[in-house]
Amino acid sequence: MSSVSLRARDIRSCTLEEVRQLYPGAFVMERDQLRWAVCSRNEVTKELDELAENVDIIEAFKSRAPEDRDLDWFPLLEVQRIIENAIDGNQSYAIRRFADALDEYNKGFANRNQQERVIIHFLIAGRQLYMEHGGRPFFKVDLKERTRALWERTYTRVGTLEDFPEVNWPRLYKMVGINKELVKDAPRGRKPRNCRQKL
Repeated sequence: MSSVSLRARDIRSCTLEEVRQLYPGAFVMERDQLRWAVCSRNEVTKELDELAENVDIIEAFKSRAPEDRDLDWFPLLEVQRIIENAIDGNQSYAIRRFADALDEYNKGFANRNQQERVIIHFLIAGRQLYMEHGGRPFFKVDLKERTRALWERTYTRVGTLEDFPEVNWPRLYKMVGINKELVKDAPRGRKPRNCRQKL
């Protein structure tokens, strides 16, 4: 299994102002609308999507050394938002869930079954592609490849080198309630782009 890195110019390298300029369509919506832009809220996604959101923030946050985290860096602002919302709303459970997400991230989601682990990586991939495309449609082939790339990065990071499983993609799309207006079938023969590249 080859090592992979994700798109070099993504949200984890941006300030808030750069995020607004690069991905304007993703930030004109309320947060709950953004959360459910790619998939539907249902029994499968309602718990795993919040975990996926928190893990995406954690990964972005860990991508820079402490001395390189500017005050207006977007992932830092996201962590601050979680803490501020918890304090302002007297909702300590939000911090606990973020801490739980960090624990799951560090363990490579070891307590989850294989289907849940695939869905977690799929939801993170959907969030990233949605923001990278500024809320505009993107292709299923890119979503598949980003999911595989995230999976490989997770299990390279935790040292288990677990192969990506065989996935029944049409069944998965149905399970998560994929937004067919946003996630499109690619033209025949089109290859994925900006999802995987050699280190």
